[in-house]
Amino acid sequence: MGFDIYCRVSEVGGRGGESFASSEEQEAAARAWAEQAGEEVDEVVEELDVSGSLAADARELGRLIHRVEAGESEGVIVRYVDRFGRDMVENALAHDRIVAAGGRLIATASGYDSANLNADTRMIFHIQSAIAQAQRERNRESRMAGKERAVARGVYGAPAPFGYDRDDDGRLQPNRGADSVREIFRLRAEGVGFSDIARRVDGVLTRSGVRRVVMNRAYVGEQRIPDPAKKGNPRVIPKSHQPLVTEAEWEAANAVKGHAPTHNGLAAKTYLKGIVRCGICGGTMHVCAYGKARDKMTYACTSGCGGTSMSVAKVEPAVLYQLDLAVAQRAPQVAAVIEGDNRYADALASVEDAKAALAEYRDNIELQQVLGVSDFIAGLRTRKEAVETARRALRDVPRPEPVGSRKMTLEEFDVEDRRRFYQRVIAEVLVFPRSEPQRLRMRWQGAENSIVVQPFKPVKLAQADPIAELQKAA
Repeated sequence: MGFDIYCRVSEVGGRGGESFASSEEQEAAARAWAEQAGEEVDEVVEELDVSGSLAADARELGRLIHRVEAGESEGVIVRYVDRFGRDMVENALAHDRIVAAGGRLIATASGYDSANLNADTRMIFHIQSAIAQAQRERNRESRMAGKERAVARGVYGAPAPFGYDRDDDGRLQPNRGADSVREIFRLRAEGVGFSDIARRVDGVLTRSGVRRVVMNRAYVGEQRIPDPAKKGNPRVIPKSHQPLVTEAEWEAANAVKGHAPTHNGLAAKTYLKGIVRCGICGGTMHVCAYGKARDKMTYACTSGCGGTSMSVAKVEPAVLYQLDLAVAQRAPQVAAVIEGDNRYADALASVEDAKAALAEYRDNIELQQVLGVSDFIAGLRTRKEAVETARRALRDVPRPEPVGSRKMTLEEFDVEDRRRFYQRVIAEVLVFPRSEPQRLRMRWQGAENSIVVQPFKPVKLAQADPIAELQKAA
């Protein structure tokens, strides 16, 4: 049983010269120590382009330490302590694991051997680890300063997104894919699914590629670079390059929730598909066929919760009769839709107002000085939460869906037209098991509580046609 050698280079690039300690040089120094000490070498691990800030188990070093802990290795040899790692805490944890397992950590050029561990040598190891971490942080700060200077000149500090090319100065310029990007945002704002968009637009992007385009803030002209002072919270550089979409177009596309696929089977014959949910688990209920001739339909929960089912013939007449009553009585839940629904436009405007308030507050230097750091940060957090609240509200507002371009028969148009209207008015219909006294409930869009839906009993009533009312108002 012998020692393992660990060699690491954080960033190879085009580096070289006397100051660059290549993995070959690190291995040669470790082997020279082993030969002089009369020790055998078992395994050599080389890691290139791997940061020393990572924990040992996030690198191959962790496997070598596991070998020591399993009694398969005498220890680990590195050239310098900074090759072992560049984080004080992680270095100490990895070091103590080796020592606790009865192994040795050797840093040949640093003159460190854990076999001589005492208070003074442990202090030396910690000091060398602290120096390694400080050097890593200085290097990162230097790189960030250089990146910030480049960004100030208009250079884009990341790979060019789809729809852009770099010019000779590193700035982003729209290319032939820019029109495809605009089409992607337009289709997504209309509620088209990512897979359908990928099929319609060029065919050069996958579903996940389309999704990344929609979520990328680069298309509104922003660039984001890491902020050393706020880890995980990047610095936003607005107006960094020519935008391809407006803020309103970006928000509209990102407000779309998962789009239900188009089916031409049983569900295509129902009015309330996608709205009817299981009262037990809340999952969307599917339309299934039953009967000897399979000519009857039922809404059924197939999620495995042991929920329930109810025939379409019982659910839809009862719910639509409740809607007819609301239309006839000019109930406020549906009046807004019939008379002109501005909820989506209002919700989008609320997002823009919240974002403008956040930007105005964040850029007010005088206010920062008056409030102080802690109070200013609290106010900033409140305004960020207001933006997210407005975005959530926008996602919950039903959008008017445009009529598709495919040709439909009069009967098909009637179903599609009515279905869109019902989805704009009704948030959900809940079906409960037979053991419940009230099996059917529904909730209007924008309402917090649901109402009981009684079984449908045909009566002679001067009912108002909601679609006719909608067309009359138009």
